Amino acid sequence: MIISEKDEPKAFVISLMAVFQCPQMDVVYPLAQSVLINEIDDEMKLMYANLFVNASSKETSRFVHPSFASIINQLTVDEIKLFKQFENSPSKAWPIVNIMDRNVTILTNYTNIGSGVLKEEKNICAYIDNLSRLNLILIEPGVCLADENRYKPLKELNPVVSELISNHIYKHTQLKYEHRTIRLTNLGRMFKRACFNQEEI
Repeated sequence: MIISEKDEPKAFVISLMAVFQCPQMDVVYPLAQSVLINEIDDEMKLMYANLFVNASSKETSRFVHPSFASIINQLTVDEIKLFKQFENSPSKAWPIVNIMDRNVTILTNYTNIGSGVLKEEKNICAYIDNLSRLNLILIEPGVCLADENRYKPLKELNPVVSELISNHIYKHTQLKYEHRTIRLTNLGRMFKRACFNQEEI
């Protein structure tokens, strides 16, 4: 429905009522609490705004979960940028690896998603851990992509990987890689739909 402020006042109000609703308090209260208590940057402000607008819309309120304001509050700016890189599709999966040295895992959950976007790329594994803890993404052990070429970039010893494993690697040891996949959870897709602009989904 297209609403215009040029409509007759009564018709305009009726049009608004048809589209918007009073958002549920279990969404509004934690959202307001997070905004008032915490120092937030522009990325988070936009996410909170999108969350409120979607909670107020009859068309999109079904995508809003009461936990979303709290989840935003537990993300860093880098983690928000990383999460944006995941395409909102249930069938889409990305490569992720564990790196082993002498059959000992020395680096878990390494991926190049967000490469060139993150301010602190060396924290990528911790960022993935946090997104997984919040149940926004699912790391699938024992499941790997059919196209092994997608794992090749993860096996290149770029400066980020070299720094991350520098304290663990032995001389002349051949590294091994455990292939895994990563995808958005159902909650993660809802979160993306509720908290980001449509062009970012």
